[in-house]
Amino acid sequence: QHALEDWMEEGNRALGVMEKHLAVHDFFVAGHYTIADIALYAYTHIASQCDYDLAPFPAIRAWLDRIAEQPGYVPMEFRPAAAIPAI
Repeated sequence: QHALEDWMEEGNRALGVMEKHLAVHDFFVAGHYTIADIALYAYTHIASQCDYDLAPFPAIRAWLDRIAEQPGYVPMEFRPAAAIPAI
């Protein structure tokens, strides 16, 4: 239990660092969408599934929306039609 509490605390600390950066920048590197955003998006957009509350992080929530608006964005739950079994 103690280890889980420590992990949650560290996760919230990391979200705080991200929030501070995104409060003054639209993206993480070079002022535009890069692989850094893709890498950080992977876990951040599902943080709520791991009991992290993103409500106190408005800049992160806005950044998540900006990522989802990128041309060619493919959501994690995307499955090509060929991969969907016929019913």
